[in-house]
Amino acid sequence: MQNLVGTVLGLVAQYGLIALFILIYIEEAGIPIPVTGDFILLFVGYEIARGAEHGPTVLVLSSMAVLLGATTLYWIIRQGGRVLIHRYSWLFRLSPERLKRFECWFQDHGAYIVIVSRFVPGFRIYTSAVAGLFELPYRYFAAQVLISGVLWSGAFLWLGYVLGERWRQAADLVTRYSPFIAAIAIIGVSLYLIIRWRSQQNGQA
Repeated sequence: MQNLVGTVLGLVAQYGLIALFILIYIEEAGIPIPVTGDFILLFVGYEIARGAEHGPTVLVLSSMAVLLGATTLYWIIRQGGRVLIHRYSWLFRLSPERLKRFECWFQDHGAYIVIVSRFVPGFRIYTSAVAGLFELPYRYFAAQVLISGVLWSGAFLWLGYVLGERWRQAADLVTRYSPFIAAIAIIGVSLYLIIRWRSQQNGQA
């Protein structure tokens, strides 16, 4: 695994922005890569700190790679995933009524979920797929992906820039504690949705 990580980072160091764009795009399109986008952006932040890359250019390209990659996955799932979910919904005991309710709920709250999931390890890619599956309007999806992509890219680039040669320590911490970060985020979002649902129920009473 370390050899793969070294190879990927070597490609980024050698080919710069082209490699960064391609790797981020591939990951956002749902194709697994040996190194996560967080890890790559931390490394490129370090490259910016030592003068090898231009920060604003990197931010623009990484954000565009996020948007284009997420858009690719969104449309692939939107075109083909709907048929599959209806065909095999019985496996998950999902009635048409349940699917419709979840679709309406996601269209109401999906924009916020797209932004929040960007910072939850392991959730970024799945959120784009779910947004396509339940047909979140593309204009909302694209706007939220672009906003969250800029924030996500900027945060990790800045962290890598500030840490300099210690950037790998941050990458190791993100890898080590990502399950805990994901759990906390899931609990937080669940509590928010429960509170919001109860408020709506009380308002209707």
